[in-house]
Amino acid sequence: MRREVTGATMARPQITPSVILTIAIVVLVHATVLSHMWPYISAGRVDFRSLYEAGTTVLHRGAPAYQLSVRPSVPSAAEQMDPLRFRTPRGPDNLHPPFELLIFTPLAALPYRVAYLVWYCCNSLMLMSVLLALWKHIPELHSHLRLLLFAGATAYPVLVSLSQGQDSILLLLLLTLSFLSLKEGHEFRAGVALGMGMFKFLLVGPIVLGLMVARRWRTLAAYGVTCVALLLASFALIGAKAATSYWFFIFRFGRVTPPVATLNHMPSLREFSHALVPKSVPAMWVDVVVIGLSVLILAFVLVRCANAARAEVLDLRFSMLVTTATVISYHFFVHNATILLLPVLLAANHFAGPGRHAFARVPFLIAVAAMYFAPFVISEPADMLVFFCGSVVLLLTLYRSTTRDASQDFSSLSRSVTTQCRTANSADYSVRPSQD
Repeated sequence: MRREVTGATMARPQITPSVILTIAIVVLVHATVLSHMWPYISAGRVDFRSLYEAGTTVLHRGAPAYQLSVRPSVPSAAEQMDPLRFRTPRGPDNLHPPFELLIFTPLAALPYRVAYLVWYCCNSLMLMSVLLALWKHIPELHSHLRLLLFAGATAYPVLVSLSQGQDSILLLLLLTLSFLSLKEGHEFRAGVALGMGMFKFLLVGPIVLGLMVARRWRTLAAYGVTCVALLLASFALIGAKAATSYWFFIFRFGRVTPPVATLNHMPSLREFSHALVPKSVPAMWVDVVVIGLSVLILAFVLVRCANAARAEVLDLRFSMLVTTATVISYHFFVHNATILLLPVLLAANHFAGPGRHAFARVPFLIAVAAMYFAPFVISEPADMLVFFCGSVVLLLTLYRSTTRDASQDFSSLSRSVTTQCRTANSADYSVRPSQD
């Protein structure tokens, strides 16, 4: 008798002619974007050039310079308006942690264009690996494989991350591995994956705090061990003095408010606040308010994550932590929003189940539509503001869903305890001896 293949038992996606056609369309889209960006890539006007130059510096001279007098690897307003006017390639990156140069130093041994294409292919493979790794955990979405392939591979943050040669897809993969390890009970492995993502420490930080309030001590221990190992790797790669100076440089650089043209590429609470507040208000005051709101949002989310949850709700709570990190991050470019693919996939699978959270489906779809279409159909800076509003709606939807799950768990527990008490009382009454 032929066994029926269902979503729960399908370990791998089924490759059909329509799926192959979808993949071909995705490849065509990426080839079109790559051909459009190639003059900028050849001129060294993409982010990968800075990472490549940092790797070259380590390869030949030993250590990059972490000084405020050195031009930060953030494009100016004039460069963003017409990058090809500035034919001089960008200087070495000085915003990424030293241990990340373990990736880009080997690439620096290759010619620049070859290294770019190699890193582009690595990012593409990592993006596909995310879907394959999550596949058996999103059974409700198995019938929508073509939509997942197209929407995931052509989302604006993904296209930016690929074309700029950024590392956001690597962070997406590490967060996915951390989540899957937690779901399968491999807490030490989850902490290692999370620690490897510390090259984006502003995005990993809220997730670590969520694990702390959830008392995932083994995961936190593995995370700490990994961070120490990365720090020692930084010392070995560029020396203790240069590695230590990076953190002082980042602290000083974080106190400098980026220009408006840079904020226009940040779909976060910081950019939203600067866009709404009149220009006459000092930027420092706005940043103080942003930090206060960020702490408040994080506190609400951590309180929600503090309660123990069923394994089913782990999907929503991990998704909520990732989404919170994108909303409140102090330095958050649009390519970093690639990590939102993880909460979107997990939440879509959860909400698509029969009888699950019918109230959440409409706001969830609105949030996803806003984040996907806004960068393509709305001009700057309104596109990033709409994108940010979509991420906020997603966060509120996840928060409300986890709250309802908790209340449903409590109600079920209360009903169970009440039923058991009534049964015990009835049994006690039936065996009580007669007083006659």
